[in-house]
Amino acid sequence: MGYDMTGEESDAKGRILSSGREAEANILAFLEAKNIKAKSHGTIVKVLKRMHAEGKLNEQISRYQKLHQEGKAVEESPLHVLKPCDNQRTM
Repeated sequence: MGYDMTGEESDAKGRILSSGREAEANILAFLEAKNIKAKSHGTIVKVLKRMHAEGKLNEQISRYQKLHQEGKAVEESPLHVLKPCDNQRTM
């Protein structure tokens, strides 16, 4: 999935940039609310992977899956990677 940047629509790039900035602000706010001060892309990805492995994203994943089932998800994400994590298992 991605964006078609080849069209003639003059404001498409601006909308895409705006969406990216909104997503960035949302993830930073989400992490800040949990007292996580990550700023760089790599650090944010590591933090989110750790949170997923610990089951700390299960609520958000379940909410997305419900929206997807109801046909309310704007863009389909790969459901095979969006599964709640059973944090009771041993590694």
